[in-house]
Amino acid sequence: MTFLGSAGMARGDPYARIRVVPRPEVGPQIWVLGSSLTEPGSPAAGGAPFAFAHHFGGGGAETAFQVYRENFRPREASMPPPP
Repeated sequence: MTFLGSAGMARGDPYARIRVVPRPEVGPQIWVLGSSLTEPGSPAAGGAPFAFAHHFGGGGAETAFQVYRENFRPREASMPPPP
């Protein structure tokens, strides 16, 4: 994400010379990937999108999304609630 941000890398960072080409005008949306039932509350409270790693989380996706929906707080007034 640092490569796409406007601040760039810290001076002296070995990767500071790397440039993204073409550079997008808007960076990608960041999602939080969780694999346990205790994780969905934090991204929901911050209004971040959430994906559940059912493939290695051992199940519980329905409960995880229920926790996410119950705790969701939009970052902006225009953000729709999660489906």
